[in-house]
Amino acid sequence: MAQQNESASLIAPILLLVSSVAGFVISNSIFASYYLDLLNTKIQFSLGPWEIINKSILLLVNDGLMAIFFLFIGLELKREIMVGELSNLRKAMLPIFGAIGGMAVPALIYFALNPSGETARGWGIPMATDIAFALGILAVLGSRVPMTLKVMLAAIAIVDDLGAILVIALFYTSQIDISSLIYALLFFGVCWTANLLGVMRTSVYMLIGIPLWYFMLKSGVHATIAGVLLATTIPLAPRRSNTAKLISDIFNKATSPLDSPAIFLEKSLLKWVGLLVIPIFAFCNSGVSLGTIEFGTISLGIIMGLVVGKPVGIAGAAFIAERLKIAKLPEQIKWSQIIAIGFLAGIGFTMSLFVSSLAFKDPALNNEAKFAILIASLIAGSLGTFGILKPNFNIFRDLIK
Repeated sequence: MAQQNESASLIAPILLLVSSVAGFVISNSIFASYYLDLLNTKIQFSLGPWEIINKSILLLVNDGLMAIFFLFIGLELKREIMVGELSNLRKAMLPIFGAIGGMAVPALIYFALNPSGETARGWGIPMATDIAFALGILAVLGSRVPMTLKVMLAAIAIVDDLGAILVIALFYTSQIDISSLIYALLFFGVCWTANLLGVMRTSVYMLIGIPLWYFMLKSGVHATIAGVLLATTIPLAPRRSNTAKLISDIFNKATSPLDSPAIFLEKSLLKWVGLLVIPIFAFCNSGVSLGTIEFGTISLGIIMGLVVGKPVGIAGAAFIAERLKIAKLPEQIKWSQIIAIGFLAGIGFTMSLFVSSLAFKDPALNNEAKFAILIASLIAGSLGTFGILKPNFNIFRDLIK
């Protein structure tokens, strides 16, 4: 599993970058009209009198394919909370505080620049962190990055993902269809019943998850939330087992899928998400027509939020938690490195693009937001990489004095 993780962490961000560049280049070439026609192509599917799907390819990617990504994120969250870095409250406090600061400060910066009107809806965009890109950079840097620092960034990004999920569910939900929501919750309840009855076959949960996703889609709550809800119901380990030991064994050697359906599903989805789901999403959502971009308060709010708000929020909140004796900085990590991973967390990309698509229905506003996300992610990633390679660089030392 370690080799699989390492391979995916190297290949996935490269493929993500290539897909993003491809979408951007094509949308500014003579093939732009074909690109847009492809994304706007309608897919229709009915079953008797019931219309199951009637959406464009772009919306199917954002509502359907991304549900798989959120299922994967939900499984990661469950594992980290149950047996991972977030299971020990004392160890978890530093990344938790850092992540909260890293979400709050960017949102406040954006909101200060966009306090009202339609542009104000974008406050959730700079809150996000692209875990694939951020951890991919650390993987490329290899042994020059302490393992503790990689774990810290992963923990911050995972808490950040949880925050993004809550923001999407609570603030980027359209008008609610109560009857569809009730049906979705009923299927969610069926999944939990299966869990309580000790059902250990992943296929059972996935089959129940299909109508859960469908009714969540129809309810107005974003369909990707169905992936997270489904993840919470899939058993991590058999009841009355040594969960931590079992999970460790499963990650390091082949074990029956019935030992831990959640871990085996997470491992199975790892390559699919990194090598297919996210690259397709990036290709479909990174198309920005330069001829239509206007640089305004949306752009400024996103760039300032991701490039300045993320490192200030993460390092500032972590520093306060450490000084109040709520958390402890690991001995192998310097504060300058916390600031550096704060910059890496400013690579919003995938999650920021996703929130942008929910926040702005006006193509012009979404276009401006997407371009700002690309620019901010490039700047933040560059500064974070330089900070990791030069941990004693004066600017970092001066920032924490």
